[in-house]
Amino acid sequence: LYSQDNCGNQPISTIISPPDMKFIKTAVNNYDLYFSEPQNNLEGFQNKYLLVNNKDTIIVESNPYNYLVDPSRGKIHNISLNYDYDEISIRSQKISVHYDEMLVFPMAFSPNNDGINDEFGPVQFNKEGYQINIYNRLGQTVFQTTYIHEMWDGTFDNKIVSEGKYFYRVIFVGMEKNIISQLGSFVLLR
Repeated sequence: LYSQDNCGNQPISTIISPPDMKFIKTAVNNYDLYFSEPQNNLEGFQNKYLLVNNKDTIIVESNPYNYLVDPSRGKIHNISLNYDYDEISIRSQKISVHYDEMLVFPMAFSPNNDGINDEFGPVQFNKEGYQINIYNRLGQTVFQTTYIHEMWDGTFDNKIVSEGKYFYRVIFVGMEKNIISQLGSFVLLR
């Protein structure tokens, strides 16, 4: 970048290094973006950060910046960070983050008929080919269904099961019509 000094007669060389960025995954499809300030010796310029992904541009007002991977923007997000000085734009490296196609489940539930978290099942209900199996610590199947709206009530053979850790395996059809298998665990509280 070249500009003139205050007298307008001497070229000044200014070096601007692009921002360096990294993503740290904080939850499923949720990242914190950390970025460095570009190194330069420009003064008096208005500057801003613009996050550029597959479909839009977002003004970044904080560091770190929380970024949610939205499947409507595509399964893979190719993201770069622009550092703009008035008419000058410096772009960072490009980082790809992937949309993890997973169902979200609670970490615990308490089937005690108080009206709060009395049943266990997925938080979202928009998957085809759904099947869930829930197992106790011995590997015995205590619940199974292919109906995504059917939740587990904490019983097995019409008897209340004990407190503790349980495991699930869920299978469903993904956005690209692929079969996805997901494993997890949760705690049953009484």
